[in-house]
Amino acid sequence: MDLRERYARLHNGIRFAVEIIEDARPLPEPLHRELHQWVLSEWERRRSSIDWCDNRQDLLSVTTGLTRLARSYEELRKTLFSDLHHFRPEPPWRRVHHTLAVRLPLQCHRDDSEYYVLRTGGMDRWTFSVHGWTRPESGESEPTVREFDVELTGRSCRIPDELKGDRLLDQLFCGLALMKDEHHHMRTLRDEVVMEAERIVRSEEDDDGWE
Repeated sequence: MDLRERYARLHNGIRFAVEIIEDARPLPEPLHRELHQWVLSEWERRRSSIDWCDNRQDLLSVTTGLTRLARSYEELRKTLFSDLHHFRPEPPWRRVHHTLAVRLPLQCHRDDSEYYVLRTGGMDRWTFSVHGWTRPESGESEPTVREFDVELTGRSCRIPDELKGDRLLDQLFCGLALMKDEHHHMRTLRDEVVMEAERIVRSEEDDDGWE
């Protein structure tokens, strides 16, 4: 059996490990689908990695990269599963990778449970998603999702009007602080227009003072 065939067997074994990890650490379905898609894209990306190996160090790098993927995915699912079900201090935001973060507040014995997802669309545009449930008077609860598109400009985050003053701003603020490693001021487009008008007025008043 040559190295490529052995690597292919390892690669397929990692897919099996991913399936076992997901079965052992179930998560809310929308979040599971997102994580599943991400980990499979990372797994698939490594399928032909052995083709560029020229020596033992290269081989070590690609094989440990595969096993590290399974290990890190198991740790991520374990952490998020624990966030949902284990009694402990309220969980923080968790970075999945450089484009995605999630927060799963403790869900046990709560009728108004919800969790939050923050993902980037590139060019300083982010989508903040709030996953919850609707509970009609009759019938089973149904999952709901509310999505808010925000844009970063310098140290400001432009938010939709409906988010102004909402408790969800605390969640958005903390998620962005984790992903961007800095704090952003939450402002609507109207807020920015008012601030710019005030800046222009102050500038004109300062100019008048020099005459």
